[in-house]
Amino acid sequence: RRLAARVRRAGPRVHYWGAVDAVTPLYERAHVALVPLFRGSGTRVKVLEAAHHGRAVVSTALGVEGLGLRPGADYLRAETATDWLRVLTALQPDAGQTLAGSLHARLRALCDRPVVAQRVAEVLSGISDTDADELEPARDGPRGLRA
Repeated sequence: RRLAARVRRAGPRVHYWGAVDAVTPLYERAHVALVPLFRGSGTRVKVLEAAHHGRAVVSTALGVEGLGLRPGADYLRAETATDWLRVLTALQPDAGQTLAGSLHARLRALCDRPVVAQRVAEVLSGISDTDADELEPARDGPRGLRA
């Protein structure tokens, strides 16, 4: 509730939606996706969604961690309140489209199905029969294998 109140005070061009059933209509209205992630872990789904919808991303380094993205080329990096204000006030629509295109191309090059399939095949081909014999099923559920 406090966040929603703060966003309302930010002005008529800033909206807080809370939980939504579908993100596509919101991405269609947005020019940029913000990922102000300062702690936590896991898959950076918001960045992948933004790329899928052709939107530029402004994020902390943590918000794009593990995706192999380049600040200034694939996304705009902002770590402090001053950074966020500077980046958002300077972002022009044409620059946003260029960043969105670069982000989409970069993630496609890193994560497209044939690329991932090739990487998995390379990893699996590097496992010898001896290595495979040493693996045993995990005892704590269906999460995979452990050595």
